[in-house]
Amino acid sequence: RLFAGCKDGNVYELIYADEPDSIGSYFSVRKSRKVNCSSSRGGIFAIFGGVRDVLLGPKAAEPVAFLVFDPSRKIILALTQGSHGNDPAASNPADLRFSSHLHAFFLNSDKTTSYKGPFSIASEPHIIDKCDLSTEEFVGLHPILNDEYNRLNAVLVTSSGCRIYVSVTEQDGFSCRALRLPPSTDHGGWFNSGSRATRVRASSYYNGVWVA
Repeated sequence: RLFAGCKDGNVYELIYADEPDSIGSYFSVRKSRKVNCSSSRGGIFAIFGGVRDVLLGPKAAEPVAFLVFDPSRKIILALTQGSHGNDPAASNPADLRFSSHLHAFFLNSDKTTSYKGPFSIASEPHIIDKCDLSTEEFVGLHPILNDEYNRLNAVLVTSSGCRIYVSVTEQDGFSCRALRLPPSTDHGGWFNSGSRATRVRASSYYNGVWVA
């Protein structure tokens, strides 16, 4: 199964058309179609969105910044991340919490996909307010496999080194479970030593080991 995260903020599955085995089929371009896996964001919401775009102009899209697969649970996780100031209604338009969303796609045994989202980081202020996201961006989204810990699904990494652990179920959706701040000079660490804080550009995570 082939999936692609696109700049319009949607995740699509690319499906090849079934063709009979023939000599010509091996030399011709295979026909394919794309299915919007974020289909629950369509329907009546898409109609109102189209009317809004006509009256007010199109809203800036949140492109898919990260797309990861959890093979232990058969879940695809996506993070859409717009530019700062994507939501003019936000109290602080430059706040990352209002311009980033998580999405989950559950791969069913019948080849269909169930969508859960979008989940706004701003919906969990009791955790997120502990770190300053006003000028941050997310630089990593990493799955946490079921064998490692069955109550967490993924960890988000910000450019300041904050790690936000989240869980998701098809019934209850997303929830922020824990926040880990980067080491600081207050605790003898190196991360924020010097006149300027060190910025994370990329990260990797596997089985409890985080590399940035």
